Amino acid sequence: MGKYFVYWSKTYHATGDVIIEAESRDEARRKALDNIGDYEGSMQYDPDGDRVYSVARVEEERAST
Repeated sequence: MGKYFVYWSKTYHATGDVIIEAESRDEARRKALDNIGDYEGSMQYDPDGDRVYSVARVEEERAST
């Protein structure tokens, strides 16, 4: 039986709300998109977005470190 290096990605969705001062709905949307990385909210796990990739077999010497 061999050992394999595996890369994985687990997916979450964060949702929330914020009050934004703007001249229009479009401007409010643009401001939200510009700042979305700073927002906090409810985080939900999304198993449909999970990905696992088996990249390469690991040499025995490397596997022991």
